[in-house]
Amino acid sequence: MVQLHTTKRPAAAVSSPTVDTTDDITTVPTASARIAPKRVPTLPTPAEFQQSVAAGLGTVRQRLDELRENIEVLVQNQINGFRDNLVTLRIDLDRLFHPNRQIIYGNLANGQYWAAGGAQTSGLMAAAMVISTLTGQTVTAQDIIDEATTTNSVAQPGRKMYLGTDTNDWVWATDSVQLMETHGLKVSTVYYTKSQQQRAWSGLVAGLNDGKLVIVAISGKVGSSIEGNTEVWNTEHQAVLLGINVTKNLVYLNDGAYPEGGGQNMTMSITDFLDAWETSRYTAIFAELAPPTAQATSGADTEAIAA
Repeated sequence: MVQLHTTKRPAAAVSSPTVDTTDDITTVPTASARIAPKRVPTLPTPAEFQQSVAAGLGTVRQRLDELRENIEVLVQNQINGFRDNLVTLRIDLDRLFHPNRQIIYGNLANGQYWAAGGAQTSGLMAAAMVISTLTGQTVTAQDIIDEATTTNSVAQPGRKMYLGTDTNDWVWATDSVQLMETHGLKVSTVYYTKSQQQRAWSGLVAGLNDGKLVIVAISGKVGSSIEGNTEVWNTEHQAVLLGINVTKNLVYLNDGAYPEGGGQNMTMSITDFLDAWETSRYTAIFAELAPPTAQATSGADTEAIAA
């Protein structure tokens, strides 16, 4: 009988894996850690609420004001454009249906009302001519100079409007306008941008057609208002626009600043006039008799026409 000998081998030890303390360990967050606590919204205080409402209403009012201003500008531009087109259409129709008739705006006979000075007093001379034309009063060059040298300036407070022909003093347009208003005239001043030549021209035609007297600021040859000074040069000054002859392409002026008094009933081509007028941004002063109840004011109404 063969006896088998068995030997028990010890079981192999199972070692658990070691964990290096340097290894990253991902911890699974608990449910309570994953859910952020809810924050209860804080209600504004009455003062904060009132402030917020006021700010919102202020913004709304500002936008409504801007909208109103934009609408007003749009409507005014449409009105001005319509008026300009009517003036141009009227001139074209006159040329078409009356090819042999002269088209004249203004009254060339007003050239008889004349006052001569120089560049420094061109506004006074223009004012004297306009006052004489509209009121029937005879206002000479010396009359208007005497009045300006004794009247307080509105343009330069603390002094007279004009210091006299023995000085190189220039009379401001605002002071000349004030003298016209003192004599019972209603006066308004307008000027345009250089891109608005057609509108400016149409305004002249419309004003003359309405019977208004017009003073324009033009650049051209002038003499001096200083006694004994015979200097001649070119500069911006004021002159009375008597009329426009569209058929002959002529503009008629009484220019009291022209050298040696030669500016009475002077003529320029329309093109030359527009070039001379452009330098002043097409400044024009319109005058008419004020209504009987109107009182003279301290200055002329001035209107700027936007692009």
